[in-house]
Amino acid sequence: MTYVKPGFCRSLTLLICLSLCSLLTIGCEDLLEEDVFVEVASNNFFQNDEDAFRAVDAIYAKLRANGPVTENEGQSEGWGGFGYGEESVFNFSQAQTDEIFIRWSKFSIFTDFTMTPNNTWGGMFSDLFEGIFIANNVLFNIETGKISGSVKNRVRGEALFGRALFYSTALSLYGHIPKIELPGADPFNLPKQAPREEIAALIAKDLEEAALLLPASYNANDYGRFTKGAAYALLARFHLNQKSWMAAEAAAREVLKLGYSLSGKYEDIFAVENAGNPEIILSIPSIAQPGIGNTMIAHTAESDLVPGSWGGHLASNKLYHSFDTQDKRREHLIKNYTNVSGVSKTLEDGAMIMKYAPDPNRVGSWAGNDIVLHRLAEVYLTLAEALNELNGPNEESIELINSIRRRAFNNDPTKLIAVNDFSSKDQLRDHILNERSWELYAENYRRDDLIRHGKYIQQALDRGVSNAKAHHLLYPIPQEELDRNPNLKQNPKY
Repeated sequence: MTYVKPGFCRSLTLLICLSLCSLLTIGCEDLLEEDVFVEVASNNFFQNDEDAFRAVDAIYAKLRANGPVTENEGQSEGWGGFGYGEESVFNFSQAQTDEIFIRWSKFSIFTDFTMTPNNTWGGMFSDLFEGIFIANNVLFNIETGKISGSVKNRVRGEALFGRALFYSTALSLYGHIPKIELPGADPFNLPKQAPREEIAALIAKDLEEAALLLPASYNANDYGRFTKGAAYALLARFHLNQKSWMAAEAAAREVLKLGYSLSGKYEDIFAVENAGNPEIILSIPSIAQPGIGNTMIAHTAESDLVPGSWGGHLASNKLYHSFDTQDKRREHLIKNYTNVSGVSKTLEDGAMIMKYAPDPNRVGSWAGNDIVLHRLAEVYLTLAEALNELNGPNEESIELINSIRRRAFNNDPTKLIAVNDFSSKDQLRDHILNERSWELYAENYRRDDLIRHGKYIQQALDRGVSNAKAHHLLYPIPQEELDRNPNLKQNPKY
């Protein structure tokens, strides 16, 4: 039986599969020379283990692609997902926050909180549900296909993680979304939105099962695939955002059992050769080729510092000035620089976000730094916050924070914090929010963090966005999706 994609997502006629070579084996650059895509009807697929791997690889393609995962045309596969293109999670999770200043007027619907069902970039909603569709297709077909038991378990774990990643992102951005666990949809009975609690329960269930099925690590040829650590890290973050403090603590502690360690140097986490860094739990392998590279530097660097860059997305002056001047993490926010002609310049409207080191071998805007999705420092801060919510200021939370501050301040003991610095849970909560911004800026956490702390709308009002209202905690569901599926209802007040 051939299953078709649900009506509210972009049409995708057949099961879409991506060659393993195209995205995953960053350690072997010769395997990344081309993107190989094939389309195979489901009744001719899932006949062996290789079919299962190729099918689940389409999930990895969606981590960077905007639009359907089809045969690569030019650069169309690199501008969305969890990269830094226009219709990317980065823009949806950072552009409306106090961390980012954007020079380009086309982003004003984000920065000015003027999005509507008709003018908000609608591809994000569709892209997330395309990822869910691909995951559902894998989960359904591996149960009936001719797949060996060990491969079936691993591929199931990867598909469950992928589905949870897309669903948790959709839940955060849109709130009221359908719950779909099968790859097909009845065109006469299109999906309806489910209560948020049902979606949250499915996400937690998927991640818990994925953590049991996925390996802790892979060999070099499978670098970049989802692991047990990635499942627990995403689960900890998800529970934190749901304010399920005990569950967040439990998941974070599972990550700590898996052998990750803080990188000795902050800059090494984002270096051109950051593959294998001990702090990174999950990254998107990148190579300096169109469509499969990292475009963060291209989006933020001035063209007279890094030729070929555009300088559109900057760190806000508020973020820059919030740092202690001795904090080494601020060194990767560049306000003063000497350009390629030897002229000293100062940016007035923000600072370049130079966490990712410029790749001297980049091809156009495409660099080889792997895109970091989850890392240990964030898990430390998640655990610190959960423990504070459960117990108030405590020694373990303080030590978790200090372990990160030691790196940031070259082990200067005068820069460490102590339990008695905080007289209440509220004080430490506010400090942890600041620590998350200093450590994790521009890593797609800020929107969720501000919402969780009840400060998202107030932060916008404080910086002069008078249009910001409570209903902007969610994005509007794109009108094109409502037109495709009459069972979908718009988020309130849009």
